[in-house]
Amino acid sequence: MNTWSDPVAAKPQSALAARLRPVALAGNLLYFLFVLHNGLEERFRGTRVEQVAGIGALFLFTLNLVLISRRPAWRFPGRRPSRTHIKNTDAMIRRNFLTHAAAALVITLLCGLIYVTVQQNYRMSANDPQLQQARDMARQLGSGRSLQSLVPSDSVDLRESLGLFRGIYDSGGKPIACNGYLEGKPAPIPAGVFTRAGSQGEDAVTWQPRRGIRMALVVEAARLPGTGFAVAGRSLAEVERRIDNLGWMVFLVWLACLILIGLHGFLTHRRQEDSRPGSPVARPS
Repeated sequence: MNTWSDPVAAKPQSALAARLRPVALAGNLLYFLFVLHNGLEERFRGTRVEQVAGIGALFLFTLNLVLISRRPAWRFPGRRPSRTHIKNTDAMIRRNFLTHAAAALVITLLCGLIYVTVQQNYRMSANDPQLQQARDMARQLGSGRSLQSLVPSDSVDLRESLGLFRGIYDSGGKPIACNGYLEGKPAPIPAGVFTRAGSQGEDAVTWQPRRGIRMALVVEAARLPGTGFAVAGRSLAEVERRIDNLGWMVFLVWLACLILIGLHGFLTHRRQEDSRPGSPVARPS
C-alpha cells in the first residue's frame, strides 16, 4: 500500500496563536488600507526615498497578510487520496471559486452604482444656483428690468474665482452685458449652446473654455427683441474635488472588500482541504 510520508511534522498551533491570528490579519489589513489611502490622497508625491518606502511598505503588508493567512498543519502518514476524493476536491474548489467570484462581482457592481449615483447627484446639484439665476434673469427681462440691474458690476475671473457670473447675450450669441471674464474678455460661450437653448428654451452644460477650467453653465432663452439669452455659470473646481474624493473612498472600500473576499476564499479552501478524509494534511482525530 502506497502511503504519504513526512519525516518532519509541524507542531500544532497553540490556542493563543490561534486567537491572535485573526487579530493580526485585521490589523495588517487596516494598516495596509491606511497607508494606501494616504498614498493615493497625496498621489504618492514626495522624494524618491519616500515613494520607495511607501510602495515597499504596501508590498511588505501584502506579503505579511499572505504569510499570516497560511495555516500550519500536521502531516502524518496516510493513504493516498482516492479518485473520488480528488473529484470532490476539484468540485469543492470550483464551488469555492465561483461563490467568491460572484461575491466580488456583486461588490464591484454595488460600488460602481454607489459612485455613479453620488457623482451624478454632486454634478446635477452644481447646476441649481445657475438655474435659479438664469430663469430669474429671463423672467425679469420680460418684465422690463434694465440690463445693468440684472448683471452685477463686480467682475468674476473665470480662471481664478469660484464665484457665480451672469450675462445677457443677444440672439447671435454676442455679449450685451456680462461680469464673467476670461483673459480680459467677456465669457466666450460656444455658439452651439445658444443654438440648443434657443430650440429647447434652456440648456445646462459643462463648459471647458481652457484646459483646467470647467464651468457649470446654464443658458436660458429670453425671447425678447434685441436680447436672446440669460446666462449664469460658476466653476466646478470644488465639485470635482469632492467627486475625486468620492472616487478614492469608493475605490478603497471596493479594494478592502475584494481583499476580504479573497482571504476568506483562501482560508475556506484550506479549511475544507484539511478536513477531508484521506487528505495528507488532515489532523488526526
